Amino acid sequence: ALLPDGHSPGGRPGRVRPLYRRPGGREPNLAPGLPELLGARYGTPVTAEAVLAWVLAAARPSPAGPFVPLPADRAL
Repeated sequence: ALLPDGHSPGGRPGRVRPLYRRPGGREPNLAPGLPELLGARYGTPVTAEAVLAWVLAAARPSPAGPFVPLPADRAL
């Protein structure tokens, strides 16, 4: 996999957090049980890629750090 070299467009290197903990994509780098919890809440399987897509689309800054809302309605 290609990883950033520490040079970011903003001038400060950021943290790199891979989507999967190990090569092969078997262990998502998410809180344990999060995909299962979200899948039960929304009534459909939730993948690590779907969580990443939502985080990228919905995250917004807050004083405590990035905030990612989790809507009650799966249609959102």
